[in-house]
Amino acid sequence: MVLRPRRPGDPFVAKWVMERIKFAREIGDQGQADELEALFDETTLRRIIETDRWDLVFDVFTILKTGSFIPVQGYMLDNWQSWRGARARLSAVRIAQRTCQKLSRRQSSVSRPARSACRPPGCSPR
Repeated sequence: MVLRPRRPGDPFVAKWVMERIKFAREIGDQGQADELEALFDETTLRRIIETDRWDLVFDVFTILKTGSFIPVQGYMLDNWQSWRGARARLSAVRIAQRTCQKLSRRQSSVSRPARSACRPPGCSPR
C-alpha cells in the first residue's frame, strides 16, 4: 500500500513526497514519480519557493521536473531578480530550461533542426 497525500502543503509532507519522487526515479518507477510530482500545484510550489526552509527550496528545484514549474512560470519571472542566493540561482536555471524547451518546440514546429544556442544545464532538444 502506498500513501498518497492530497497536497504536500505541510513542509514535512512536501519533504517526504520529494524523497519518494527521488526514490521512485532511482528504482525506475517513473509512473509513481509522475503521480507524486502532480501533487505540486501552483499554490504548493509558491509556498515552497517562498519558504525559509532552504532544504525544501533546494529540493523543489532539483527534484521536480522542469515541466512542474509551468504553473508558477509567471510568478518566477516576476520575482527571480529580487530573490537572493540559492533561490535566485535555482529559479534562474528553471526559467532558462523552460525557455529553451519552448524554443525547441517552436523550432521543431517549423521543421528546422534545433539549434544549440540555448542550452542551460539539463536542457536538451526533444
